[in-house]
Amino acid sequence: MKMVSERSAVIIGGAGALVGLYLSSRYSYLLFHSLAELFSIIIAAGIFMIALNARRFLDNTYLLFIGIAYFFVGGLDLLHTLAYKGMGVFHGNDANTPTQLWIAARYVESISLFIAPFFLGRKLKIPLVFSGYAAVAFLLVGSIFFWNIFPACFIEGSGLTTFKKISEYIVALMFAASIVLLLRKKQEFDKDVLRLLVLSIGITIASELAFTFYIHVYGLSNLVGHFLKIISFYLIYKAIVVKGMSRPYDLLFRNLQRSRDALQDAHDELEERVIQRSAQLQETLVQLQAQIDEHVKDQEIIKVRDERFRAFVQNSTEAIWCFELEQPIAIDAPENDQVDLLYRNAYLSEANDAYARMLGYERGDELRGLRLEEMMPLSMPQSVASMQQIVRDRYQCVDVETVELTRQGEERIYLNNIVGIIENGHVLRAWGTQREITQQRKMENELMKKEKDLQRLAGRLIMTQEQELRRLSRELHDDLTQRLAVLAIDAGKLEQQLQDSSDPTFQKLQDMKQQLIGVSEDVHSMSRQLHPSILDDLGLVRAFESECAAFSKREDIAIQCTPENIPDHIPNDVALCLYRVMQEGLRNVAKHAQVKEARISIKVDDSGILLSIQDGGKGFDTAKVRHEAGLGLGSMRERVRLIRGTLSIQSHPGKGTLVEMWAPLKRSLGNKQEHSKNHRLKSIIE
Repeated sequence: MKMVSERSAVIIGGAGALVGLYLSSRYSYLLFHSLAELFSIIIAAGIFMIALNARRFLDNTYLLFIGIAYFFVGGLDLLHTLAYKGMGVFHGNDANTPTQLWIAARYVESISLFIAPFFLGRKLKIPLVFSGYAAVAFLLVGSIFFWNIFPACFIEGSGLTTFKKISEYIVALMFAASIVLLLRKKQEFDKDVLRLLVLSIGITIASELAFTFYIHVYGLSNLVGHFLKIISFYLIYKAIVVKGMSRPYDLLFRNLQRSRDALQDAHDELEERVIQRSAQLQETLVQLQAQIDEHVKDQEIIKVRDERFRAFVQNSTEAIWCFELEQPIAIDAPENDQVDLLYRNAYLSEANDAYARMLGYERGDELRGLRLEEMMPLSMPQSVASMQQIVRDRYQCVDVETVELTRQGEERIYLNNIVGIIENGHVLRAWGTQREITQQRKMENELMKKEKDLQRLAGRLIMTQEQELRRLSRELHDDLTQRLAVLAIDAGKLEQQLQDSSDPTFQKLQDMKQQLIGVSEDVHSMSRQLHPSILDDLGLVRAFESECAAFSKREDIAIQCTPENIPDHIPNDVALCLYRVMQEGLRNVAKHAQVKEARISIKVDDSGILLSIQDGGKGFDTAKVRHEAGLGLGSMRERVRLIRGTLSIQSHPGKGTLVEMWAPLKRSLGNKQEHSKNHRLKSIIE
């Protein structure tokens, strides 16, 4: 009941005040205007005083910002009141001046209410804000009173200007936008305060619209606008001043209370989490104890397995060793650096008896602690090469060859399978198995020696064969061919002496002469096949073209011969080898290919000379021919090997055959490095 009676008293008092103001307007509009404006000025000053004095405790920056803004809005309204037509405070000013001050105050008020929500939750720098508003107020007052650059708002006899009307609409839109922003931030305000603020701004919009219709400063719309302004400022007074004095905790320290509530909630949640975490920790401790017990069991199992492994290593008939590193070595370090570190850090940590016996010891214990340098001295070139190979294979090697010293100082050759233990890019140790191949290398060396002897013998046989063929070719060409030619000439003379062509003797002479000519050509062809003297006389290209032409005529198979970039001078052995391979290839085409054409190309590049013989005939299984090769193919391979060339044959049944031979034109002096290595191995074996 008390609250209802107080509200009724407020309504009756407010209505009485408005009636009194209206009556004062009937008596003197100037008095009415002054009272209405003074009311809004006092309210603005009250808002400023409360916000300023509570700034140390106020965490709602919206109220603090509005308090500073309304201080300057009230100041502009005070100047508007003093400049009003009829007041006589500022001489020489007409009704335009107070209207300009009114518009300036409304712009400041609407813009302030629009941007105030953006300061919620942010720290407000009061001196900077106060200085900013002071500068704006100074510029507005100066533009109206001193510089006369503020746009005209009222013209006597015409009424409001277009600028003034548009400005009122803009101000109304700004107030509307500020309501929207306030509602978006409603969680930052007390419910009653927010309702009063929104209602106040809404009535202010209606007031601004009313001020767009009056023609003179004492008109009805001007009166209505001031009544609405009084109501608007009263609502702000009710929202901030009254609520701020009667419920300061809710208004000024709302965020603080919310923070305390949030802190309490966080405290309660933290206690709950602590209880949950304690339970989880207890469970974790139980699990950890179980894991510790399991770990102890695992350690015992590992110990048993380790003993079994050591027993297996010790009793194995395979030679097993382990080199440990005093310091881990990065596997990405330069190769030579890794080799150097291996020799400085590697020592033999494990060795079984089989490995010991291989090196001339009785038990593996005798070898433990032996340094790598003692077993594979750097003075032996094979030692460094073996270590480099191990590094390149990243300590994961299969059949890497090493040369090691036995207890008696003898050098022995071994094959090793190595597994490096690598962690975080560093090798820690290496396990390996080893078998001796010294005798095997000795046998291989003997086989290589015999193979070389056979190759030298085959080379000599081919050379002897060529020399004999050259001799036979020369005898056929120089002796037998000449004799046949003489017989053919004699037969021709006898034919001329016999005048009667019907004589049987005449016909026999003709047949004899033709046969002698044919035999002479066959002997000449045989002589050329035995040894192509055309190679020495006209060169490789002419010899190839001549042989291809003769083959085509003899076998009725078209041969397309394509030489490219062939130099004038080619070593005799290379030229002869190319010619013999070409001859053998053409013989195989005639014998097996069953075709009517084939292609031969010969070309030279920087690396050597390449001969290709290709046909599209029957083809054959190269694997079968490899195991059943006749003398022709074997002779071709041996001839090519003698000039350090290569020979390849590609063929498939039904898809033709391609024979390719390559030979170097620049003769090397031999593979000195391989010779040196073989010589060293030979000295070890012997």
